[in-house]
This record gives sequence, C-alpha cells and structure tokens, in this order.
Amino acid sequence: MNSKIIKGILCAALTFVMILGTVTFEAAANKPDINMSSAHSKIGYPVYLKVLRADRKVKWSSSNTKVAKIDSTKGKHKERATVKCLKGGKALITAKLGKAKFKCKVYVKKKAKKKEAQIVYGECVYISSSGKKYHRADCGTLRAKKFEVQKSWAIANGYEPCRVCNP
Repeated sequence: MNSKIIKGILCAALTFVMILGTVTFEAAANKPDINMSSAHSKIGYPVYLKVLRADRKVKWSSSNTKVAKIDSTKGKHKERATVKCLKGGKALITAKLGKAKFKCKVYVKKKAKKKEAQIVYGECVYISSSGKKYHRADCGTLRAKKFEVQKSWAIANGYEPCRVCNP
C-alpha cells in the first residue's frame, strides 16, 4: 500500500513539473526581443534590425547620428529598421517598445586608406645575348639564351622590335 501512495505522489509531482515547465517556456517565447545585439558594417552599407514579436509601435533612435542613423522603418508596428552607416565609429541603436528597450551596438568600419603609389612596371620583353632585337616570349626567332627585360629599357638601350612577333 505504501508503494502505491508513493508512486501516485511521484506521478502527480512529475505531472505538475511538466505543466509548469511548458507554461514558463511558452511565456518566454512570446516576449519581444531584437534580432541582434551587435552589428559590424562599413561606411555606405546598411544594417537591418528587427524587433521580434512586436505587438505595438516601435520607436527607433541612435546615440550617434553622425556615425549611424535610422534611415527607414517598415512593418505594421514599424518593427523593422534600416540603419544607414555614415562615418567610422560606433553608435548604440535603441528600439523602444512601451517601457521595454532593446539595444544594438553598431560598429562602422572606416574606409581603407588609399595605398601608396606602387611602382608600375612596363611590359616585359625578351632579348638574346647576341642580337639587337627584343621579342615576345613565344617568338620562334628567339633561339639563344633569353633574358627578360622591361620594354622601356630595351628601347632606351637601342634594341628594336622583332618584325616576326612585333611585341
């Protein structure tokens, strides 16, 4: 008799725990939230934010409008926002839904600096040790040992273009 009572109490307790667990899980699933807590972007590229499960109008704001500003909002409750990245730095985008606030840190990467001027090499041609003409690499008249040089160097040193390959 004791084992039947214990089994009944244990079964009732497990049933209660299972019901309580599903109720809290469903309540947590219906809470509003923002789709990302931080975002990285470049100047000129947008960031798309959304308040999930919004049941009333959302008000969007930016802590630094020089870096990132709210470009447009969409949806029944304006729950989707397009953030325009204007300048390198960081901005905190806030979505207010009643008393609740949802925040997303937006990091905007500065434009890469222009690379320093690189030495631009001219077209490469080939000369032989015995001739005074310059050639392309696949020229049939170039039989001796060939050396690769810049075309401008070959012209400056008196070499003339080959009439067969015409480099």
